[in-house]
Formats: sequence, structure tokens, C-alpha cells
Amino acid sequence: MTKERKIVFYTCLVIGLFVMVSLVFMGLGLYNNYQNKKINGTLYVVIKQFEVVDEHFKIGDEGKVIFEAPFTDELYFYQRIETEYGYNTVVIENGKAYVVDADCPNPYSLNGCMASFITNDNNFLETGLIRCMQHGIQIGWEVRTNED
Repeated sequence: MTKERKIVFYTCLVIGLFVMVSLVFMGLGLYNNYQNKKINGTLYVVIKQFEVVDEHFKIGDEGKVIFEAPFTDELYFYQRIETEYGYNTVVIENGKAYVVDADCPNPYSLNGCMASFITNDNNFLETGLIRCMQHGIQIGWEVRTNED
């Protein structure tokens, strides 16, 4: 291995390790933030519909709430949400929310809606959001305090 290749290899290795450590600390921060807020409030699951421009949520759109409820283990919700852009079938059961069917071109891609889920336990590195950019659907959790 030449000297230049070794330098490139070690540089990539250091950058990769830095990114991995950063992701771990970011995940721990999200988890701690979630736990602290949950102690002082109630966890809700919220499904919103957004306007879509060029397969992305329209900038500045706050979204229209389609469904919201306390995100408990007992909550059961099954609905096909149809929009002018396509459909998503959402299931919420046993403290987990996920999309079981969608007519997106790539629903199983890395960021596809059918490759994601959220839970009411906030698993490690869970983002707390499922987004179908092409259909303008967002499923997420919110912690609401008694003042909300």
C-alpha cells in the first residue's frame, strides 16, 4: 500500500469513527430528552397531511391534523389515508406505528415510509417521525404537558 493510500485510508477511518460516535451521542440526547419530557406530560401520536411540491413538503405548511390520540399500548388504529398524491395504510397497535402499504415508487428505500416505524418507548436512535414525502403524510409523536 502506498503512502498516499494509507493516508486516505486512515483519514476515512477517523472520519467514519467520528460520525459513528456523533450518532451515538445524538441518539442518547434524543432518548434522554424524550424521557424527561414524557415524565412531565402525555405522549400523543399525530398524523398530519401536508401539501406537496416536487415530491417534498411545501415550505411553511404547518400541516392538517388527520388523527391524534394518546400513544398508549392499548391504542389501535388502522386506516388507509388517501390524498391527491397517493395513499398510505397506517397501523398503530401495541405501542408501535408503521405504514403497511403505500403506492410510492420506493416505499422500502432507506428513507421510505414502509422502512420506518415509531414506538411509544422511543427505541435507541429512533427519530420519532415517519414521513412519506411524496404523499405529504407525517406520523410522529409529541409530548404534551398539562399546559398544552
